[in-house]
Amino acid sequence: MNIEEWVENNTIHKIVAGSHLYGTARPDSDIDIRGVCLGPPETLIGLSEFKQYQGSKNEDTCIYELRRFCSLALQANPNILDILFAPPDAWLIHDGRWRLIYDNRHAFLSERARYTFSGYAISQLKRMERHRAWLVDPPDHKPTQDEYGAAWDGSTWRFPKIAREKEYRSANEKWKNYQRWLKERNPKRAELERKYSYDTKHASHLVRLMLKASRLLLTGSYTPVLSGNELDTVLDVLSGGWKYEALIEFAEDMDNHISKAYTSLPKTPDRNCIEYLCMQIYLEEFRRGLAWPA
Repeated sequence: MNIEEWVENNTIHKIVAGSHLYGTARPDSDIDIRGVCLGPPETLIGLSEFKQYQGSKNEDTCIYELRRFCSLALQANPNILDILFAPPDAWLIHDGRWRLIYDNRHAFLSERARYTFSGYAISQLKRMERHRAWLVDPPDHKPTQDEYGAAWDGSTWRFPKIAREKEYRSANEKWKNYQRWLKERNPKRAELERKYSYDTKHASHLVRLMLKASRLLLTGSYTPVLSGNELDTVLDVLSGGWKYEALIEFAEDMDNHISKAYTSLPKTPDRNCIEYLCMQIYLEEFRRGLAWPA
């Protein structure tokens, strides 16, 4: 079976995600395509497996199988909630099956968002901190065993203490990560880091995630689209308007706020409702003769 052709013919929802959805796109912004499709019959009741379709290297496309998508959404994955809550005017492809999911989108929400949104934001912060350390104080050479007291016995390096060997291995791993970063870093990101001493795109994602988490907990609803003060704030960060120290202070304050904020969201999502929707969609497709393999 040609999986690319299958996905093309059985996609029930597709959007342009990322900055174009948030409202922060620039002329050179990437096009991120995200969507949901039905899985082939053999992956539903046979032995084959299909979770998602990734586009070619030349395009950032990811189409999730419906059950995989619902599972991730129930876990309050921020990127998946972006797809789920994208407003109708952002839809490129949709039909009645997607409308059924969309009309029940709030059944996916729960207090789990408190931890997933903040967790994703802190991961952005850690990435920035690691890269900034390399920018401000980069390692100047590859560590050697003898720097850590090791001696060559003719067949292997012998360290005087286990602790010293661990120090060497840690330093060597940092050197490898640094070299990999230099080789693979995105030229656009490198320019941002050079200009502002930190990656403002990572920073804008951090701020966006924390602002959205706070609003989600407060209102019990979600939209990935930025507007008003939220949009102004994220654009300000993206353009380098914040000092690095101010960003760290914001992240710490918001992480504390999100962990304690009151919310009317349920502790867990309505899994039974979502499971029934998936069954309803697939059973109807089987009745209609969902493209059985020859």
